[in-house]
Amino acid sequence: MAQRFHSFIHDPERPRQKGYGALPFYQTLQALTGAGKTPILAEAVAQMRQSQAIEPIVLWVSKAKVVVDQTFVNFTDGGKYHHLLESFYVSPLSNCDPKLIDDDSTALLLLGTVATFNSKERGERLIFGAQVDRGGPSLWERLIERKTAQGYRRPLLIIYDEGHNLSDQQANLLMELKPDAIVLASATPKLPGKMGEIVELLTRNGYSNEDFRTVVDSKAVLDAQLVKREIHLGGYATAEELAIAAMIEDHAALQAKAEELYLNFSPKCIYVCKTNIKGDELKPFTSREAPPIRIWRYLVNECEIDPRKIAVYCNLDVNRAHPLPDEFILFRGGENDYADFIEGDYEHIIFNLSLQEGWDDPECYFAYIDKSMGSETQIEQIIGRVLRQPGSKHYPDPRLNACGFYIHVDEAGVFMDMLKQVRLKLTNEMPSIEIKATGGDRRTLQLQEAREEVVLPTVMLDMQPAADFVMQAIDDVRIYDRDNEASGRVARVTQEVGEASEIERVIWTEQGNAMAVPVRWLFTRFVNRQYPDALAVCDLSDAKFAARVQIGSRAAKQIEQDAQNVVEVFLEHVRISTLPGLHSEIPMVYTDTTNANTFIHSIHPSYSGLNEMELQCAQALDNLGWPWCRNPENGGYALPLLEPGTSRRFFPDFIVWTEDAIWLIDPKGDHLIKQDAGKKIMALESAVSEKPIHVCLITLGEWDKTFNKRNNTGVTAWRLRAGLIGPERFPDFATLLESLVGLKSNVLQPEA
Repeated sequence: MAQRFHSFIHDPERPRQKGYGALPFYQTLQALTGAGKTPILAEAVAQMRQSQAIEPIVLWVSKAKVVVDQTFVNFTDGGKYHHLLESFYVSPLSNCDPKLIDDDSTALLLLGTVATFNSKERGERLIFGAQVDRGGPSLWERLIERKTAQGYRRPLLIIYDEGHNLSDQQANLLMELKPDAIVLASATPKLPGKMGEIVELLTRNGYSNEDFRTVVDSKAVLDAQLVKREIHLGGYATAEELAIAAMIEDHAALQAKAEELYLNFSPKCIYVCKTNIKGDELKPFTSREAPPIRIWRYLVNECEIDPRKIAVYCNLDVNRAHPLPDEFILFRGGENDYADFIEGDYEHIIFNLSLQEGWDDPECYFAYIDKSMGSETQIEQIIGRVLRQPGSKHYPDPRLNACGFYIHVDEAGVFMDMLKQVRLKLTNEMPSIEIKATGGDRRTLQLQEAREEVVLPTVMLDMQPAADFVMQAIDDVRIYDRDNEASGRVARVTQEVGEASEIERVIWTEQGNAMAVPVRWLFTRFVNRQYPDALAVCDLSDAKFAARVQIGSRAAKQIEQDAQNVVEVFLEHVRISTLPGLHSEIPMVYTDTTNANTFIHSIHPSYSGLNEMELQCAQALDNLGWPWCRNPENGGYALPLLEPGTSRRFFPDFIVWTEDAIWLIDPKGDHLIKQDAGKKIMALESAVSEKPIHVCLITLGEWDKTFNKRNNTGVTAWRLRAGLIGPERFPDFATLLESLVGLKSNVLQPEA
């Protein structure tokens, strides 16, 4: 996104519109909920800032106050994303001091809801009113002008979070500001009003729809363990109490598992329902039928949940004659309600749609949705509230990597129609996340415990062999003052006498000093992108890393090359080894009984979802007689990959325990073997007391050592022999696995 912005903004033929001026850079960020949308946008803003010679103003807006409040907390001092924009001055839009807009010595981040400016009648909003006590013009007029004392116009970047809420009126108002860039964070962006006109003009000037989109791969999000692996959807054509009771039972079981594993969080439940029933507030509390009250009473009276753990977040009608009980905790969405709500850390949250956008709590695992919730789109958005993974880490127990939905419907057909549409949409947007229909009775999805006790050694990166080599590479880093300049470009807004007032000319001039950043920041940023673990052995305390270099200078480019060299040195010398005496057990697995295959010697009684190639391999493994299991991706057993990039872990499909070794078996498609063989076939240094670990990839057909497929006969094993990766050809899976893994001596072979 930042690279596109840099190319667009400095293009001498940047598209323009008569009466408007230079068109803004337009981009949408399409990312799975939980992908880290806010830090992605912040990182993009930080990089876009680098291409500016004048410190920019960033206007970060959203429709929901909850979103804005949360974002403000995250970016201010002590917030979890403060480090991404730490040199920005952060201010609420409504309370912005106009002097901050004129002062180009510091980058400025303004946060506010669209309600701050979204009005047909401008007199209704303070942002449009003249500020006599602060120098005259309105805050809105100052944002349009944003001139520095030297007459330069400060760059303006607009970030619209939850951009699907953008309306015609909002779009037209935002375009009045004549931003240099506008970024919408939305998977389904709208192009209303002036925004659509701008995009149409850009399209006429050679830009395509792909130029307007930055898409975050959902598989990369899952691989990074930012979201849960599975979504379980259960329909309940019953009394609502039965659906809630099923959720409370599952919540209690998961809570016990989290405590057993000494996890530092407690799973949470949400209840999404309508708020009020007309006239219901005139009844005594014990007789009221408003869904939030009805659910609260059931949780407290029947499920015996401590009311101090329950929060109700909605605009609930209350009559003075029938007040709520003292223990009923209600948040109406007032000025400080969201901060107080977050601080309360409640385990059960009852709310309507007011909290839907923006509330971000990865500890939320379960959601009850009332039949009156409405459309499938709303349910999909609620799925996003429960999808985030606590600790950004998948756990051994599959229940800790899944979220459950308990949907109360009038009849089974309603749920099946809903399931079909939700599955269709989510499969397109979240293809790597499994969506399972559990049904109210849970008969189709079973949790299976391991029937044999086997363990796996803990694998780690042994960085000691790489430490001295990395420090030598760091010592070789040199900072060259003579190559430490890059020219910046600034825009001067001019208005010629006699021209129509709406016509303006922007004159670009060269400015000798581009933005300067610390070498340490630039070096760390690059290493972190390539292989973050390498930073563990990087000592950057030397004073040379405190020096500043200008973005785009030859010195800055040299720093990036030096950082790349450090990553390469680290990966060349680091080793993968096992820790003696530290083991992990095989967790339970979910099995869908509608497509499960049973086995004799597997760790779990059955496995579901096997494709044809995996099933052949599993059946051949079972015939060997050794204990084996199917290894779940993202949450199962993984080895670190010694390759730069975003994929840093390898989850083999199958694990086999023999008398003297552990085998990791991974059947691969033809299109993957060439790229995966070099990354995933590795040598592991096992502790003396541990069984050695061997890796083998398998492809269908006959292959040569140059990764060319000769024919479709038999199967080929790829493994490390004498330090080299090479193919071995076999007639079938059974022969291959018996040759590599070996046959258990007392196993009974199936009859021919």
